[in-house]
Amino acid sequence: MPKALPKMVESAKEWAMLLNIRILNNDLYRSEYAKVLVGMNHDIQLTIINLLNEIIADNPKRFEGTANEVLSQLQGVHKNK
Repeated sequence: MPKALPKMVESAKEWAMLLNIRILNNDLYRSEYAKVLVGMNHDIQLTIINLLNEIIADNPKRFEGTANEVLSQLQGVHKNK
């Protein structure tokens, strides 16, 4: 799914948000998703970062903690480059 996200966000953003919300709601999926995203190219990572920040903005009480788990993995990658 991560490779398809940039195009998906353009044409079906609601579905991209829904899929990411479902991933955030599951401990195992969230952990594995973060691992996969670390290996993705910069454009895909930026798309995910923007999408997760939008999810946080829409419902910070519910998603700030889980989204930040994924974001922290991605931000660690960008600091090391």
